[in-house]
Amino acid sequence: MESKNLSEILNSDELKYVNQCLQEGDLKNLRSYLNSSDIKIKLIADGIYPDYLYYYLVYSSTKNSVQNLDNSLNKKK
Repeated sequence: MESKNLSEILNSDELKYVNQCLQEGDLKNLRSYLNSSDIKIKLIADGIYPDYLYYYLVYSSTKNSVQNLDNSLNKKK
């Protein structure tokens, strides 16, 4: 299976909204957005299930946040 960047699947406005939801911690709206009919059809056409993408994005954003926090704490030592 070919891997794709999110920017190859979603347009810039869609990416901005996804990013905004992640930055604001608005996970409920992010999940609803990814499962909205237009986005859901687009994702499934590319072989991506919206809920899997949602969980991946949440995991990735949390992982990065924890890593950034850890890095900032280590710099203070």
